[in-house]
Amino acid sequence: MTDKPKPPDFAAMMQAMVPGLAWQPSTMDRASRAQAAAAADALHKLNAPLEQLLARHREFQTTMADAAERLAALAAQLDAMATTYAQLNRTLEQTVAPYLSYVEQLERYAAGGSGRTR
Repeated sequence: MTDKPKPPDFAAMMQAMVPGLAWQPSTMDRASRAQAAAAADALHKLNAPLEQLLARHREFQTTMADAAERLAALAAQLDAMATTYAQLNRTLEQTVAPYLSYVEQLERYAAGGSGRTR
């Protein structure tokens, strides 16, 4: 069996022909890191208004959640008050019913009737 020849390594040939173009990986790494840092700084400055807006929206969401909890508690209190008021109103109507019936009898008597209900 014959082994196939390996394809030529063009990068190695270029580095052999022009040694000055062979940059060290550490040089490339430092340049990439500096470029990334500059890009990150520029993007932070560019996005600062958006980040502030998002922070305000998070605060507003928290405020709204607190307000909703307070309103729910207030609604529960109002429901309890309405139930108590309904019971109070029924008791008051039952208490006043005999008196109102008596007043109606007086009106009928004053109008010339017997005043009694049939």
